[in-house]
Amino acid sequence: MTTRNPMSGHLSSLGARTVAAVFAILVGLVGAALPAASAAPTISPQSAAGRAIVATGAADATATVHKPVRLGGATIRADGIWAFMTAKMQAPDGGRFSYVGTPDAEAAAHGGKSNTYDGLFRQTTRGWTRIDSAVGPTDVAWEGWAAKYGAPESIFH
Repeated sequence: MTTRNPMSGHLSSLGARTVAAVFAILVGLVGAALPAASAAPTISPQSAAGRAIVATGAADATATVHKPVRLGGATIRADGIWAFMTAKMQAPDGGRFSYVGTPDAEAAAHGGKSNTYDGLFRQTTRGWTRIDSAVGPTDVAWEGWAAKYGAPESIFH
């Protein structure tokens, strides 16, 4: 006597769905285990390139706020001819920067400005040139710069 499995007609369909589900789970696990794109190397603000980038950024910040700015605590990441710097704006003596006496004084008094400087730089035959910057951003200002300027995403993280 032969017994017939009532599920046999659906076995191949069920098996294919199970294999697909297991495959999707495995792909997700492998993807989660892979490291994120690595950040570009950090260069020292005291190196020749670092000093040039910091000086270019400080001149940009000074021109933007109409008041002397020193940039401290800079983090600079570079990849080839591109560099991204984030730094804290300071008074020329290294003290806390104040927007008092600048066009942004009122906005700063109400939380509309920070003491952060973010800048995108490109190395040319004349040195490091500012491509874009955000002086006193209160949000992530550089979000679209990689796509907009063709800079490597790795320098922003």
